[in-house]
This record gives sequence, C-alpha cells and structure tokens, in this order.
Amino acid sequence: NAVRLEWATGVPVPVFVAGYGARMLETAGSVGDGVIIECADPHYISWALEHVHRGAREAGRDPSELSVVASTATYVSDDIALARDQVRPFGAVVGNHVAEVLRNTGANSLPPELEAFVASRPDYDYHKHVHRDEGQADYVPDSMIDRLCIVGSRDQCVEKLRELVAVGVTHVNFYGQTDKCDEQMELY
Repeated sequence: NAVRLEWATGVPVPVFVAGYGARMLETAGSVGDGVIIECADPHYISWALEHVHRGAREAGRDPSELSVVASTATYVSDDIALARDQVRPFGAVVGNHVAEVLRNTGANSLPPELEAFVASRPDYDYHKHVHRDEGQADYVPDSMIDRLCIVGSRDQCVEKLRELVAVGVTHVNFYGQTDKCDEQMELY
C-alpha cells in the first residue's frame, strides 16, 4: 500500500533503514534509499556495507545509488581525555545494540572485535540512556571510543572523516549529547 504524507507533496521522501546485524543490513540494501550505521568505525562499516550491497544486488538494485549515513558522537578537542569522556555514553549505546544483535542471531554474527567488546558489558538501563554521569559506560575502553566516534583534535577528526568517506560513507549524523553541542557543530 502506498503511504501519503499530505505535507510532502510532489517530492519523494527517501527511506533510510538502520541496522547492525547482517540480515537487517541486507534488508536495508534491498529496500532502502540509504542505510544508517550507528558508529564511525571504518572496519565495521566496510563489513556492514558488504551486507548492504549484497542485499541491493539480490534485489536488482545498484548499491552505488544508496546513501550511507554514519551516525555517531563527536567532540573536537586537543584534550583527548576530555573528548573521549564527552562521547563515552555513545559507546555504551553501541554496546547495547551489539548485545541485542548477538542475543537474536548468536555468536559469530558480527565482527569479532565487536563481540569481544560486549563480553564484560553490564546490564543496560534505558532510563540512563546516553547520560554521561550515570556510570553505565565505564566499561567502554578508550580504544573503542576512538573506533566508534570522531574525537580528538581538528586534524584527527578530519582524518577520521576522510577514512569514512574512503569506505563509502556519504553522510555523517552526530548525536547532540555533549557539552557545548552548538559550538561543536559550528566547528564542523
């Protein structure tokens, strides 16, 4: 059945599908105008796009026509410890999604480093979702923050953006959970 949005007359509304696991990523490629991948890890995004592109090809679609959105957290600062702490809750959000995929699809269904990342993850409390001072992100190591987010000096952030473009990211969406969010977005 066709859906009609009265306020969107004459303009097609693109549909973007978010996913983490292989099946959902393949579905995104087969039906979406784009895919939303909630992290900025070029290695994981490459893995995910293999599944997105497979889904597109199996549906007779051209994978190069799909938009790829990396949805992540960012903080630009020469003080890397400060930057990491600003975005650490995002690491717990990703950990929660990874754990959910593993619950539904079993071990060995995601890249091994993501599975290892959640091995010692505490229970996730949605009442504390993306709150920096709640402690549920304490298990997220700096190395994982560096993979999942865009943090550090301007040069480090620019380099990460270049890496994302190189693996096929066409758009970046930032979570607005940090201090000085408006100032941070002005930097971009």
